[in-house]
Order: sequence, then structure tokens, then C-alpha cells
Amino acid sequence: MKVLFDGKFHTHYGQGYLILGDTCDTDQDWRKGQVNGLLGAGFPTFLFLVFGLHTGDVRLTVRLWDAPPEVEEVWEEVVEASFRIPPGQVVWLCEFGDNHGTLDLDPGVYRVRYCAHNFGAAEDAISRDEHTGDEMLESYQLDFWKAEAKPDAILRQTSPRAAYWHSVAPGRS
Repeated sequence: MKVLFDGKFHTHYGQGYLILGDTCDTDQDWRKGQVNGLLGAGFPTFLFLVFGLHTGDVRLTVRLWDAPPEVEEVWEEVVEASFRIPPGQVVWLCEFGDNHGTLDLDPGVYRVRYCAHNFGAAEDAISRDEHTGDEMLESYQLDFWKAEAKPDAILRQTSPRAAYWHSVAPGRS
């Protein structure tokens, strides 16, 4: 396992992105045909990440694996999708409106697992005037490994907030 990023990530409008190249059109249908609403992989040039916190800092870890990792119990929300990186493309980790840096990912087809711990806990604490924003109450993890492309999936869903995002995914019936 190789850690590609581990640290503070600033979200605004509950969004973050992984972008191929240097452009990102966030007006696209990033969940086209999907059943999960947290990891948008329906548009080929980016991954769209949904965070529970509207605006503020969350902890984000991005890891690269040789094989699928086990799903750890700490994660209450777990989804997967496939993502293709064409040759010659740079993968940028982007906060809302700003590039955070590049990720060292080779070309190929990857399975991506997006995990959340305390999804929306910071937003809930803010609404109760119990959170100053100085501590990161929410944690997220992106795991990549090379695999054949297949449809996205919800592996674990426990919170009403995540259920809402899944319910608005266009592939849900």
C-alpha cells in the first residue's frame, strides 16, 4: 500500500474532485447511471466527492493498493466506482475552486473505494452551535487499485444523510 495523500482537505458546498488534465466542468452529470450518490464517476474526466460537511476542513487519505483492500469497520459509508486514467493524463486532487496537488497514479482502469466516518457530523454540530471548525470531526478515505471496470456499488450505508445522496443518484429506481 502506498499513501498518496493524507491530511486536511477543505470542502466547500460539500464537494471535492479528482480531475484528469487541467479542466473540470462540474455542470456535468457526475453520477450518470450510478446507484451511489457519494462518489460520482459518471463523467470520464473526473471523480466527484460528496462530503457531509458543507464548508470546512475534513481529513482525507488517498491510498494506492496492489489488490482490493479489506473494508475496515471504522467506515460507516462505503461506496465503489471505476475510474479510467488514459496515458499522458495528470490526476489532480482539487478542493472547491483550487488544485490541491497531483496524485501519483499510473494510466489504467482502477476500482475506487470511497469511505466516510462521521459523515455529516461536523455539519450537525455546527447547526447545534457545538463546533467551532478547529477540529476535523469527519474523515474520508479513497482507495485505488487496478481492476476491470464494473458498475458502481454501495457497500455500506448507515446515515440518513448518505441515504439521501444515494436516493438522488440517477441510476436508483
